Amino acid sequence: MLKKSEIPIFEKEFKRLSMDYERCTDASIKNIIKQDILLITKVLEIKRFL
Repeated sequence: MLKKSEIPIFEKEFKRLSMDYERCTDASIKNIIKQDILLITKVLEIKRFL
């Protein structure tokens, strides 16, 4: 279970991945980063509803 204290870690990682996504030029790596961003987004959305 995700603890409330862990949410800032996910938000920080989301910001870092977003910056990496913008700088990346390799399409396959961009796709992997995008999947990670979507996963973190889902986790944060679910946690906000709980």
